[in-house]
Amino acid sequence: MDETKLMDISEICEQFSISSRTLRFYEEEGIIESTRVEGSARRKYSLEQIARIREVLTLRAIGISVKEIREYLQGSAPLREIVHLRKAEIIASIESKTREIELLNQTLMAMDDGENVFEKAPRFEKAAANKVADNLVAQRMEIVRKCAEWIIQDHLEKLYPYFSQQLCDYMPESAFCATWRDCITGAGKFLSLGETYPDNESENVMLQKFHFEKVTVQMKFVFHNLIIHGLWTSFVE
Repeated sequence: MDETKLMDISEICEQFSISSRTLRFYEEEGIIESTRVEGSARRKYSLEQIARIREVLTLRAIGISVKEIREYLQGSAPLREIVHLRKAEIIASIESKTREIELLNQTLMAMDDGENVFEKAPRFEKAAANKVADNLVAQRMEIVRKCAEWIIQDHLEKLYPYFSQQLCDYMPESAFCATWRDCITGAGKFLSLGETYPDNESENVMLQKFHFEKVTVQMKFVFHNLIIHGLWTSFVE
């Protein structure tokens, strides 16, 4: 390799205004690579590796997770789908943040009125809110389970009343059908529907597993209230 075409890690850090620790972290996560020159312990980067760093930093800047970037780079998830899903997750989170702001405003007004906010009944309001949240999760799980059954039964038209208009426009039935069939090509015989459960990382995401002979497919549903704003499939262990 022509060493004159390699850039030192310090030059990369200056060019992209990042730390060497960030570069090492991304390398440990397997989403960028470096070149080691014999006789030197310092990391250096080729033009191709620099282009990958630029790509990774761009995706991180728009909120794409390291895990999602890895899946994109491995070819297991289309970039457009990842970006669309991220947008759907943000939209879905707006309502919960709005509720939090309203609760904070109520607390501030109570404090301005000289009330003891610790003796009022926020704990009961919290319990009521938790009950509503639990009910919402149960309803979403029921919707996801129904959708999973319709997908297996090839009744895709039944999904669309639960989709947002944005998702309907982005993924018409023909596109969904083609994407799903591509996903399960080579998966073998369908065995059973797996677990339906909330995602630990996002309160607006529900997960559904589909067990096939050779692989397990996981479908991610992004909700806003009871409307599905995003879908994403991936393979899991």
